[in-house]
Amino acid sequence: MKSPSLPRPRKKGPGAKLLREAAHIETPADRLSELSRSPHKSVRETVAKNPNTPIKVLLALWRTHGKVIIKDNPVLTLWEFSGASESLRDAKTNTLSLIYSDLIKEAPEQLESLISIKTRLRLLDWGERTRDIGEVFARDPSPIIRKAFLDRLLKNRFAWTTPGSVLFELARDPDVSVRLHFAEKLKLIGDWSEIPDAGILNRCALVLASHNDPAIQTRLRKCKSLPSILKKRLATKNRTPSLQ
Repeated sequence: MKSPSLPRPRKKGPGAKLLREAAHIETPADRLSELSRSPHKSVRETVAKNPNTPIKVLLALWRTHGKVIIKDNPVLTLWEFSGASESLRDAKTNTLSLIYSDLIKEAPEQLESLISIKTRLRLLDWGERTRDIGEVFARDPSPIIRKAFLDRLLKNRFAWTTPGSVLFELARDPDVSVRLHFAEKLKLIGDWSEIPDAGILNRCALVLASHNDPAIQTRLRKCKSLPSILKKRLATKNRTPSLQ
């Protein structure tokens, strides 16, 4: 019986033998490590697909072949059960940031088992220090991360060039705790009229108010910079019927 292997590459030429080695599931890990440094891009990509490729090699290949690893290497689904995902915690922060971003975009269902909340918060702290705090955090499946992202974003009053659409997305967040957190942060800022992008916060306040959540509206009423149309709307909702 033939040993199992990945689909055999059809390419012919000097690199064909290397491709077959890179694709075979029984190629030794040391040999796969050597092949990962091949001058042939197709060989390196095939190594990235091989589930027998060592974790350290996959991490080194991630910058150029991250999406290939996620889509075509079944090892990701095994890491949760083998404990190998613990190795991700030892990856360099910039590599781990790439892995996190790729997982959010390509396989969010695997994120929770591969990168812990604690590690993701560490990535958020790193992003804050390097001013590389990407909008990808707004799409994290955990409300804890989305709220932490809001904290850092609003604390520095738009120190980062984050698109307004990201904040609108958070103002419409399906989790009520995130929307309530957003309203609380706006209440603490109070007066944002001096912020260059004050118009974005005004529109976010309008979006938050549209949910008709009493707890959110209570917080918004304490904001000094609300658009006049929203002040009138909230004042109307706050009135109690007079007794006849």
